[in-house]
Amino acid sequence: MKKVLWLSFSISMLAILIALTLAFGGCINVRDLPEIREEAKGDLNLPFYVHSMGVPDFLTEEQQNLYRRAFVVYSGFWHGTDGTDYFLLRKDQDESDLREVLPAGETYEPDVVINEVEYIESYGRYRAWEDFENVNLSVFTPGYLKELNKVKTGGKEYEQFIKLGGSVYYVYFKIEKRAGYAGVDKDIFELISADDDEIKFNLIVHCIEKESEELIAQPPMEIILTNTEDGWRFTKFNVGW
Repeated sequence: MKKVLWLSFSISMLAILIALTLAFGGCINVRDLPEIREEAKGDLNLPFYVHSMGVPDFLTEEQQNLYRRAFVVYSGFWHGTDGTDYFLLRKDQDESDLREVLPAGETYEPDVVINEVEYIESYGRYRAWEDFENVNLSVFTPGYLKELNKVKTGGKEYEQFIKLGGSVYYVYFKIEKRAGYAGVDKDIFELISADDDEIKFNLIVHCIEKESEELIAQPPMEIILTNTEDGWRFTKFNVGW
């Protein structure tokens, strides 16, 4: 049953080109994985298809690579958390210990409940909080990471990911693909402003109208790239799917 669900999940992720690898994963003590902890601080091993996706041509090559990295990280953690455990898995990991991907609206029995918010423990490659934080801060500013992690719903405010005993716990939820989304190859970018400190631009995605099959441009979504002491980092990001 797990293998069927994993195959379905993999096909779905490829179809929308979100940044998840099609490798298998395992439940391993993070203290036994020093090479992964080190990799989290360095360059991401991006999925091959991300290198062929459209990027803003008004960005430098370094900034374009940062955009690809941010696309991967944002898609993996911040556009629904159902892919968290599957994010950039190692090929030698065992899928049998990973959580099955559930249909939208369903979730798991919580491992811990804090202020009536239900969290489950991460079993994925970035299950150590240090690695999770490092990989996010390689593309986002600390302030924006904090903003991404803050959830307000139903009069309640909580953090989507939390640190417990050095490990990552998170609120599980799934976001359905944008209806009719034409794909990242149809995304276009519109420069708003640019200087040595900040670059603002819009991401404009297209959806296919069901009856006419016409490409319809959707409302623009702003993205902001800011020059910080650590180099260029995103202070606002969006994905189209």
